[in-house]
Amino acid sequence: MQRAKKVMGREELKKEPGKKSISSKKKKRKRMKRLTASLFALVLFVLILLSVWVFFKDRFQLPGTWKGEADYSASVRVNASGWFGPAAGAEELPLKDMFGDARIDYTLSFSPNGRWQMETDEASYLAMNAAVRAQMAQALRHLIMNRAPAEGKGEITEEEAEAAIQRAIGISSEEYFLNYGPDILPELTSVQTQYSGEGRYHLSGGIVSLEDTLHPQQDGSAVSYRCMVDKDVLVLEGINGNTMIFHRDIDTDRGVLQSMFGTDTVHAAETHRILENLSVTVNDSSHYNVRTIHYSYENNRYISLRDVAYALRQTTGRFSLSIADNAVEIVTGGEYEPVGGENVPFVLTDEDGTALTYSTLGLRINSILIDDNRVKYYSFIGTNDEGQKDCFISVTDLAMMLDMEMNISGGGMSIYTDRPYSVDMDSLIEQGLFYEVNSALVGDATTKEIFTSYMPAIPVPIASTTKLMTCLCVMDALHDGEITLEDEVPISDRAVWISHSSDGMIWMESGQVSNVRELLYGMLLASSNESALALAEYLEGSEEAFVERMNARAEEIGLKESEFFNSNGLPIFTDNISTSKIQNRMSAEDMFTLSTCLLAEYPEVKEITSTLEIELPTLSKTVTNTNPMLYNLPGVIGLKTGTTNMSGACLVAAMETPDADGVTHTIIAIEFGAEDGTVRTTLTEMLLRYGREVVANRSGTIALTEEDIVIPQTAEELVCMVLRKM
Repeated sequence: MQRAKKVMGREELKKEPGKKSISSKKKKRKRMKRLTASLFALVLFVLILLSVWVFFKDRFQLPGTWKGEADYSASVRVNASGWFGPAAGAEELPLKDMFGDARIDYTLSFSPNGRWQMETDEASYLAMNAAVRAQMAQALRHLIMNRAPAEGKGEITEEEAEAAIQRAIGISSEEYFLNYGPDILPELTSVQTQYSGEGRYHLSGGIVSLEDTLHPQQDGSAVSYRCMVDKDVLVLEGINGNTMIFHRDIDTDRGVLQSMFGTDTVHAAETHRILENLSVTVNDSSHYNVRTIHYSYENNRYISLRDVAYALRQTTGRFSLSIADNAVEIVTGGEYEPVGGENVPFVLTDEDGTALTYSTLGLRINSILIDDNRVKYYSFIGTNDEGQKDCFISVTDLAMMLDMEMNISGGGMSIYTDRPYSVDMDSLIEQGLFYEVNSALVGDATTKEIFTSYMPAIPVPIASTTKLMTCLCVMDALHDGEITLEDEVPISDRAVWISHSSDGMIWMESGQVSNVRELLYGMLLASSNESALALAEYLEGSEEAFVERMNARAEEIGLKESEFFNSNGLPIFTDNISTSKIQNRMSAEDMFTLSTCLLAEYPEVKEITSTLEIELPTLSKTVTNTNPMLYNLPGVIGLKTGTTNMSGACLVAAMETPDADGVTHTIIAIEFGAEDGTVRTTLTEMLLRYGREVVANRSGTIALTEEDIVIPQTAEELVCMVLRKM
């Protein structure tokens, strides 16, 4: 028995290893099945994700702003050739060389909530329109130059051709093409209609469909278009029968970040990264180095005042110089004492090639005392390697301030101390003088003649220059005996609210009482929005009623492109989400008419607008005039500054100056829409100086009337009239 058991035990022991082997194989098979199933599930999941991505990828790529452009270049050349053709005759006018690209930008925006919108960029249209008008004017001048010899007039320059045009028809060639010339381009409204649309979008089979509710079909149903997206390129088919290509707006992401984290911070000190050593020639002989800082942009040059003083110290243009943190003093004819560092170039890079920087206190209007006359120019003050203060100022502003000719060309600068600063307006216009503003104009209010202008008939936001119309209405009321200067004016809660807001200029309290005289000074000198409102409410009972008076007066004096919504020029926010903010608008021509009327009917206004500073007892405030021209030019009598985000920096300035016979004329310069105060100040001073030069060279100037100006309708008529009167 025991033996049998032992045998059985051995047999059992022999069988055990076999059982374990079979079990292990089954487990491996199960693991393989689970692994295979897992891999299959993973592959299936990845395929599903890819399918979802392929199907919905456009939804992820669409939101944001896309940019496109419409090319009108060929159309412009064809239309221009057709208009000039008969006048050119056998002469081959090089139109192709005179007309460059003519393009208009438009944007296509998609929101994450499924809506889209396409809009025309109005600014690009206006810029293109101005460029085409300038090209047409140039072509006209060249045509007259080509035909003058055959008409026995001899060889003439382009400047002489332009002068002949103005003598013949009383306006410049650009003004002719703005107001009377052929329609080379479609109207802005037509372009906006063509390149516009809005509605909802949705996906179907990877194609994005757009429903355009802005331009429905005849039965009222929405038009449908298709668009396809590939990375940063979007192709839109069907709209206006065209295929349109858009590119991603690279600024979108930055705009989103700014909206999330706030706007850029402006610090008192600034670090300048674009440095230059400018080689300067003085009176075509001596050579010096002048350190130059390009402020934010290339060619926006500000030059070292110490280096200029050093370069001029042996000439008739020499001046002494002292500089503090926020003030500069110049004495012309004085001896400049070098402090160290003058005529020494900027070190532009360190040993390893890294670009070096220069720090200043930041761009601001610094007070400059020159020969006991205080002027104010934008400049910035820094410290050189020797620890001495230095002032950097715009080349144009320095030339005007010192009254010297200064030119930059070919990477060098020339200074002529014996040549006064003069404005070559034609040359400056060709170089793009007006391209950084919305509109500009300078003319003679005495003769009603406009000397030069840019976009003069286009209505643009005018900010606080609105207050000139408010002033005209108040002066009307004073003249008609409705009110007096000493009338007590109660300050309303609404005026108090404005005075306590970010747009307030003079702090006011409920129940406070001022008078008409002080409110006029507050409105015109300090640009007090609350003062303008208080006057409006006092005169008509409400601002709404006063605005009706403003618009009626505008119509009465012949303003064609003006509309007023309030008395002070502040933006008005409405309940309409499509047009949530409106502002008073006016063309430069209308502002010239308004300013001329104000000064002609109420010359006493000059006493207010030319005042630099005055104390207002009832308002417990001493106010200072915001017009920088009063400091920088003799004879300036006002008139008004203005700035909002939409309008940009605006300035209407008037100056009295004699003609060749000693007769006083009033020059008015208007600038709307500058990027900042530096552009506004420099451009306005240049316009006033140009106007002064024009008047100084004239004798017995008389005003041109509409009867004096005969406007030809064809190129042949125009050219013949000009040549006949040469």
